[in-house]
Parts: sequence; C-alpha cells; structure tokens
Amino acid sequence: MRSIPRAAVSGRRGGTTGGGRPGRVTHRGAVLLATAVLPAAALVLPTATPAAAAPVTTTFNAGADQSFTVPAGIIQLSVTATGAAGQNGPSGGAGGSGATVSGTLNVTPNSTLYVNVGTGGGISNGPVPFIPGGAGGGSSDIRTCSSANAGCVLTGVPGTDPRLIVGGGGGGGGAGVATIPVLEATGGAAGDTGQPGGERPDGGQGGGGGTQTAGGAGGALCPDSSGTAGTTGQAGAGGRAGGTIGGGGGGGGWFGGGGGGGCNFLAGDGTRGPGGGGGGSNLVPAGGTSGPASGAAQVTITYTPGKPVTTLLTAIPQRTLIGLPVVLRDQVCPGAGSTTRPTGTVTFTDTTTHTALGTHRLLPTLGHCAAAGLITTFRTRGTHTITAVYSGDTVYQGNSDNPETRPVTVL
Repeated sequence: MRSIPRAAVSGRRGGTTGGGRPGRVTHRGAVLLATAVLPAAALVLPTATPAAAAPVTTTFNAGADQSFTVPAGIIQLSVTATGAAGQNGPSGGAGGSGATVSGTLNVTPNSTLYVNVGTGGGISNGPVPFIPGGAGGGSSDIRTCSSANAGCVLTGVPGTDPRLIVGGGGGGGGAGVATIPVLEATGGAAGDTGQPGGERPDGGQGGGGGTQTAGGAGGALCPDSSGTAGTTGQAGAGGRAGGTIGGGGGGGGWFGGGGGGGCNFLAGDGTRGPGGGGGGSNLVPAGGTSGPASGAAQVTITYTPGKPVTTLLTAIPQRTLIGLPVVLRDQVCPGAGSTTRPTGTVTFTDTTTHTALGTHRLLPTLGHCAAAGLITTFRTRGTHTITAVYSGDTVYQGNSDNPETRPVTVL
C-alpha cells in the first residue's frame, strides 16, 4: 500500500472502550487522500439500472397519535387533511360538513410526525335525563408531537402550536323528538372560518364558528328554560352542547366551534328548540388550499422517494495491524439515467464496536459521482464491520435502510 503522509493524520490516536477512534484529518484531505490510495480496480462501481421512483402515499383513518417517520432524504411532504362531518341530531338538524385542506409541508428527514384523524369534536352535555344532540365532527391534523406528551400544548398561535395542517370538523345537529322535529338546528360547516350552527327564532342559540384566533362562542340556552348553554370551542376542540333537549356539539378544528344551546321543552310552532353546533376552523399551510369535504375523515401523506444511487465502500487496507491507519471511502454515483452529482453526507460507523467514526460531506470525484472519506485506526483485534450511510439530498434517496458494509480485519 502507498505510504500515507503523516501530516494527513492527527497525532490524536487514543482509543475508546471496546473500539477504535478515528484519526483527525481535514475533510477535503481525507477524501482526496482516500481517492489517491485506491487501486484503479477499486474505482469500478457496480452496475445497476434502478427503476424511477414512484410517489408513495400513506393513508390514515380515524384515530389519535398515529406516527409517521419522514424517510431519509425527504424534505417535503404533500398532505391532505379531511375533518369529519358533524352527527345529525335525532329528529333534529343535519350535521355540518367537514373541510378538506391540502398543502405542502417542509420537514426534516428521519423526524417523526403524529397524525390525528377525527378528534376533538364536542359532545352533548346537560342534565339527566336528556336527549343528546349530535356530536361535533372531529378535526384531522398533522403535528410534531404526541398528544400523550404533557408538553404537546395546542396554543392556536402559528409558530408555537405543534399542528402543521388542520382540516376542521362540522358542528353537530341539535335534537328534536319524533312528534316535534327540530330541523332548523343544523350544524355549521367547517372552513377557514367555521359557520355558526342553526337555530329557531326563540330557541337555544347555535354555537359560533371557530376562527383563526378564537373558538366559537357557546350558544345561549332557550329563554326562560332550565336547559343549559353550550360551551366555547377551544384550540383543537369543539365546545360541548347544552341540554336537556340537547344542542349540537361544536366541530373540532384549529379552533373548535361552540356548542349549541339546549332547551327543556319544544314548541310545535317552530319557535323553541335547541341550537346546532358551530363548525371548526382550518389551518391551511402556506400555498395550500381548502374546501368542503367530499368524503370521510382521513389524512394522506405523499412523497416521492429520491432517485436511486449506486454506492461503493472501500477500506484500504482491509487487513491491518493495531494502530495503523486505514482509509475508508464511500463513492456515491447517480443511478441509470441521472446526471446530477449527488450531494449530502456519508456517516461511517464501526458496527462491531458501536463506534461512530465520523460524518463527512461528499466532494466531487469521477464523472457525475461524489465521495466522502476519512482515515481511522483500530485498537482492538478482530474483524470490524464498517457501514457507510449516505444521507440523501433533494434529488437522491439515502440508503439508511440498506447501507454499504465492508469488513476490516485487525491483526
């Protein structure tokens, strides 16, 4: 093997418990030196004709805190969040429609997001016995923390609230009875600003719609009634509806709609009855769109994997003595049909001793390829399995799921 200039390797050669520690070397110097010591045969990359990557879509249905790990090399996601419609009130008003919000999120590779579908709708609340109105539809969102974490607080303030997109839920319809249906007590539709719930002229008020800065107001109870009022919506949650003949619950949302006010009696002339719940509001990412929901509550996340690459990890020499330098080099080349030179980093690890050897940025090499390298030494005998993980970039996918490996035997 060609001699390695001592100036290229730091004198700091101390080992760590159970494994080797990399010598210090300038980033560019390590790559250039690694290239220089390779024989010509080692520069021949394996041939491959990988197929072009197709978009990948993950669909989430009703449920809370469903995790999604952003794949390596992915920095943008196309997402759609659809909130749930409010429930119809028994012999009462129809529930309001949910909303669908679509947009693009900038994300960090390998980070974890949490998906909530159809959560936070308000329910009917009141003295027992009572006839409950329809529950508000839950909102659907993607957030950066789990709601099970006490520190995951919904503030309703962009920048501090962990939610990245929200599709609001519709308000629930107020209740009636078979002989006196209250069809006017409709739930409000979700939207960028939620719509208020419906009401009769002298009945319980419909809950207000959620806005971008506040929850919808709770609807007042029927005048001269022993029913109860609805409650105000909150960030992420619809207000509860009043009873005893219940109003509709508020829809969940960026801010939830207010619950509809309740009554303790109905008037056959159409003047008295509970109010419907207000619709929740949306959170639309910059450049995104929103509109009425056309289907059930769900969240979809779509991304296009980066183009494939071919990689070659080499170790020179592969058989060495304790304390002598070994050059590690990983070359990354575009897959068939691509000519853009890969960028990003390569992380080298001694998996035998669980020692991180270093992360280095790719530098241009042959053709459209790039390479990263380092020089290290080993302090324990035996076979050390080295892995090289390419990070990926905005064009190419990383290989963390299937990294290159190379054994180094230390005598």
